[in-house]
Amino acid sequence: MIDNKMFSDLKLRASWGRNGSLAKISSLSSQTYFGSDYNVTSYGINGNETGSLPSGYYRIQTGNPDLRWETTDQTNIGLDFGLLNQKVSGSLDFYRKKTDGMLIQPPYLGTFGEGAYQYINAANMTNKGVELSIGYNWQ
Repeated sequence: MIDNKMFSDLKLRASWGRNGSLAKISSLSSQTYFGSDYNVTSYGINGNETGSLPSGYYRIQTGNPDLRWETTDQTNIGLDFGLLNQKVSGSLDFYRKKTDGMLIQPPYLGTFGEGAYQYINAANMTNKGVELSIGYNWQ
């Protein structure tokens, strides 16, 4: 049985939410694209290395059409309390934040050629903890 003289305040809180994020990557990361640079990608034909040379193309990035947003679920359960006519007050919170499908750009084998860097949804991370706050009113 709860003594009304003991507890002057008691409140239970709960929250949940889901967010999506593309992190800090280009919106073109799902596409493969190429570039040309006349100073770097010019090719000699039939051994002719002088004069006007035709330009070639090089891969800048390998796209990943399966990319999706990172998803973060956050849950918080808390309890606010006051004791002895608010002489002692505080809160206790339990929280959990889980991120799925974090976007990373892993290293690749050199045999894939230049521009083989590709973003993928590969990493997951969970943060969780407890927070306690207690105060005392001297007056």
